[in-house]
Amino acid sequence: MHQWLEKEREASQAMALADLRSLRDDVHDAFGAAPTGGVEAAETINRLHDAFIRRTLAIAEERVRASYPGVPPVSSFAVLLFGSGGRKEQTLWSDQDNGIVYEPKSGADPAEAERYMDELGAAFRASLETVGYPPCEGDVLVTNPAWRRTTTAWRETLHSWIETPEFETVRHLLILADARPIYGNEFLASALRTELASRIEAHRSTILPRMVQNTLRYKVLVGFLGNLLTEPYGEDAGGIDIKYGAYIPMVNAIRLLSLAHRIPATSTLERIDALAKCEGMRPDSVRDWKEAFRTVLKFRALTPFRIEDGKYTTRGVLSAKLLTKDVKRELKDALRVGAELQRKVKKTFGTEGHL
Repeated sequence: MHQWLEKEREASQAMALADLRSLRDDVHDAFGAAPTGGVEAAETINRLHDAFIRRTLAIAEERVRASYPGVPPVSSFAVLLFGSGGRKEQTLWSDQDNGIVYEPKSGADPAEAERYMDELGAAFRASLETVGYPPCEGDVLVTNPAWRRTTTAWRETLHSWIETPEFETVRHLLILADARPIYGNEFLASALRTELASRIEAHRSTILPRMVQNTLRYKVLVGFLGNLLTEPYGEDAGGIDIKYGAYIPMVNAIRLLSLAHRIPATSTLERIDALAKCEGMRPDSVRDWKEAFRTVLKFRALTPFRIEDGKYTTRGVLSAKLLTKDVKRELKDALRVGAELQRKVKKTFGTEGHL
């Protein structure tokens, strides 16, 4: 534990991106020498990611401010993490899923404020890539104006998404539901999350059922007879897609149940703990969800990764050689619970979610 606390301290005090990249490589090498998929290891990895990301963003902002002529036209901003970062479930090789909420200075030209945030967003993205974080393939990034808005624009956007709940707008609402501030003014992030919760609450009878299709988009990879559904061909043949066949389906199901029960947590395990206290929840079922999700996290952390163009990446597939008899049995038990969880979501919200 001491060595990770020291790495976290070093990251928070790093003076250059090259130093952060070197520290991150050290962390990967250390975990790679003794791979573990325990929840405790995952918590350590996420604390380290937070330290790396915060310091990376600080260095990037310092560089932009130093080169900016005059006083920036923005009074404050917050960088948000979405996806596994927002849920505090990043693996060693997680990518960038992020956005920005900002407030222009009083009297500032809105176009000038947006140009400044565009420059800042570009610096954030490039700096994170230097430290080894690849950009989100779906372009959910600080460089995308759709995910970089003023507080006023975010409120208007939420109204639009709620009023026109199509597949993509509902997907965006679910992405935002996992948002967690990582850098800047946390009050702006908190206000945005409060606005989201308020909008969902006001339209819960219509918007929650509309989220079912998105939530059940990825099915748990377990067959009718309880067999694992492995990759049929290619370099991953015989392996199992832990990310989209186990992890994402459970994350999605727990998130929707949490939204229905007005739970503000973003971490899936914290959401499960909160659901255990909700009326109508069976304690034995919730215990099973937690144990199954912990199992999925363990094996997700053991999927192989590689470095492409200087950035850490993975396909999220647990290779066939790791699927021993004991591993298969453990995964089957976890995925059976995951499939039951998906059935509960469908039963709870009905079939209205098919858009």
